[in-house]
Amino acid sequence: MATAEKNKKSADKELVDDPSFCISRCTGFCCKEYTVLITSLDVRRILDNIPGINVCNFVVFYNGDVETLNYYPKILIKGEEYCLGMHVSDKLGGCIFQTGLGICGIHTCSPMVCQTYPWTMDENEDLITMDNVLCANRFMPGNPESTKATIRKSWEEIEVYTKKAQEWNEKYGHDMTKDTDDFLQFVDCWTD
Repeated sequence: MATAEKNKKSADKELVDDPSFCISRCTGFCCKEYTVLITSLDVRRILDNIPGINVCNFVVFYNGDVETLNYYPKILIKGEEYCLGMHVSDKLGGCIFQTGLGICGIHTCSPMVCQTYPWTMDENEDLITMDNVLCANRFMPGNPESTKATIRKSWEEIEVYTKKAQEWNEKYGHDMTKDTDDFLQFVDCWTD
């Protein structure tokens, strides 16, 4: 049986229509094992939903080499490549918003990569699990159609962010006076 077909069958069987399932059963391995890359739209969503938070509390500019799948755009800052990502907690070793229990503390406004994990869609828009999934339960809250809609939204947000990053790179990517704060202002994610 082909991997995509096998994954589709397991996806249909394992999806649950209970948003609390992810929150209560998550082990948080993905937040600790992966570098969580994000878009400016993810940043904006978090800023809009957590009153008083400063972007510097949770955003990091990782070296561009961390992006190995060519999914997220690389941002040029003073000619060097970076990717926008979530800050890692020194205490827990995972995403800064991961609770002491290992679950997401911002589940309702989390980055799209978190909302879609561990699912993606194939060329026929069938749900399949991503490669190298760490999620022991391999589930996504909601029904298959809402999961597909979230994946489509994620792809749209990546496209919007990619265009904005390309615009930045063309205008300011090699400008030695522009830094990460300037980029965050450019993509409407700066907080004082």
